[in-house]
Amino acid sequence: MKRSNLLYDKLLQQNVTWYDNALSLITNLKRFSYSMFISKILKHSIVRVVIVSLSSLSSLYGARLCHAAVINGSFETGDFSGYSTIGDTSIQKANFGTDLVEGDNHALLSTTSVDGALFNISGIDSVPISNLEPFLGLASGSLSSLGNGDAINASAIKQTFTAQAGETVSFRYNFLTDEDKASPNFNDFAFAVLEPSTTNQPSIIKLADTFSSFNPSSFFRQETGYKTFSTLIPTSGIFTLGLGVVNVSDNGNPSGLLVDEIRSTIAAPKPVPEPSYTLGLLAFISLSTVSRLLYKVMN
Repeated sequence: MKRSNLLYDKLLQQNVTWYDNALSLITNLKRFSYSMFISKILKHSIVRVVIVSLSSLSSLYGARLCHAAVINGSFETGDFSGYSTIGDTSIQKANFGTDLVEGDNHALLSTTSVDGALFNISGIDSVPISNLEPFLGLASGSLSSLGNGDAINASAIKQTFTAQAGETVSFRYNFLTDEDKASPNFNDFAFAVLEPSTTNQPSIIKLADTFSSFNPSSFFRQETGYKTFSTLIPTSGIFTLGLGVVNVSDNGNPSGLLVDEIRSTIAAPKPVPEPSYTLGLLAFISLSTVSRLLYKVMN
């Protein structure tokens, strides 16, 4: 009986030892599998996509914060903050006699000059074309070559800004003049200049002249009323937008240009989820992938 008990105890001890060894082996295998699991996770294509997506999302929102748009586009600061000016330029309010487009102010550029026995509006005369063209980065004779006649004197404003490819630059303008309608010899005009810094080749756009359609005006004899101009930016970069008004053939019968609502806008993209929602969705995908890989490795 005693011998049987000793044999039983020995067998029991061997079983316990085998069980302990088996448990230790399983534990070590799981630890090894866990290391392999981590390696698989880092190599798994879906997880890499998640990581890259999170990085791209961060870059996207960061890029939006770095974008430099047009400053003081509606002149609501009451001055020309953000702009360089030359000639007779001033900020006007509703009492100027022309309806405002937005806010309380708009900018007036004028060819009025004391030298022509006329008044100026800002206290500063308009300037000869030989001074204005270099101000806007234009070659000598550029404005006279537009077909309206010899450009004599003018005023202008300009601003440099950053724009992205596909962005739209737009503004509202109102051409005013004391010249006769459809005056071939004194065909004053308003214009815009857009110059990319990469090429230094400005584009000149004629906005209006005496052959435009007019309405009666309270300050000048006639005005076109506010119109809208817009253009698409083809490539990302730094641009300079200039706006001006020109007296043709003489410095009498002045003309003016009212400007408002200068802006650069990005075309509305397809709806994008809010950042918190997007990050949550990516995290969910990541966790689901991890769970599936963990199940495969540990089982």
